[in-house]
Amino acid sequence: MKKQNSLIIQKYFKYVSLYLSSGHSIDDSFRIALKKIKDRRVCRHFTDFVESLREGKSIDDVLEALLKQGIIDSTVYALILVGHKSANLPLSLMEISKYLEKNNSFKKSLVGSMIYPAVVIVSASLSVLYIVYIVLPKILPIFKSLKAPLPKTTEYLLHFTSLLSKYGLIYFVAVIFVMAIVLVIYMYNENLRKTLHFYVYLIPVLGKVIFLCDMRNLSLCLGTLLKSNMSIVDSFEVGISFTKNLHIKGALLDIKAGISSGQNLSSAITEKHLLANEFKDFATLGEATGTMAESFLDLSNISMYEYEDEVNKISKLVEPIALLISAGLVLTVALSVISPMYMLVNYVN
Repeated sequence: MKKQNSLIIQKYFKYVSLYLSSGHSIDDSFRIALKKIKDRRVCRHFTDFVESLREGKSIDDVLEALLKQGIIDSTVYALILVGHKSANLPLSLMEISKYLEKNNSFKKSLVGSMIYPAVVIVSASLSVLYIVYIVLPKILPIFKSLKAPLPKTTEYLLHFTSLLSKYGLIYFVAVIFVMAIVLVIYMYNENLRKTLHFYVYLIPVLGKVIFLCDMRNLSLCLGTLLKSNMSIVDSFEVGISFTKNLHIKGALLDIKAGISSGQNLSSAITEKHLLANEFKDFATLGEATGTMAESFLDLSNISMYEYEDEVNKISKLVEPIALLISAGLVLTVALSVISPMYMLVNYVN
């Protein structure tokens, strides 16, 4: 789901839940809540949803269409089905609203932490491009006419600018072509994807952040589903479709197979699994206390806390590095322009 759609859908399901709780029918609740939606695209999809229900189509088929269109994700899909089948749809819709609210807050913190370094680097890059393509070409004819010597930094900069002017488009097309080939190979080679999905967690600094992000999303998904009285096997089935990382997907399949064969969750999580360190203690506690849903939600909160801590560390590290790189670029280019002007004055004198 796109961020804007997620915010709108969060509010929509909250309204539907409130209308259902106040005694309105399912059809009327979904229809009345549509009046609160301003986004035409989302409104159109849920109008079709209401009309399909009135025509007698099964809620499974209608929800599956929304899932394929990317309007809802697999967790929202499962929660609505659970609520419908258990005659507890208002509670499920409220859980969906809370789930989407937490996801939106999580994404907001992720984007917010990276805004400042990105702005610094983009601003410096634009300054460099302005000097190289606007300022330098205007003063270059003066040096050529006087046959004045140029500093090495200026010569290198001019050579680089000349290469970009002559072959920049070719370089750009070549890079896009290579990226397209790599993307096609990545999409159609599952073994390659699974290998890369494992090694992405081993990247220094960023690997831990990506892993905590995936753990937070997965544990929130499982906790929310279990809280809505979905069975643990079905919850893991949704978790398998929810996660994008093939290595985690494989671990979830193994765990689900163990549970289906009669093992409890803590026994199904073997030490070889990537999820063992994260899931095993909480699964054991949840089974001992009968609070499996709360245990996974607690794991989600802890992963969120650790994630924010790691992102703050990276942000504090990235900001000075971004400033140093930006300052170095601007200073190098500025000196490449100012130095020849100073040499020109001396040459004329």
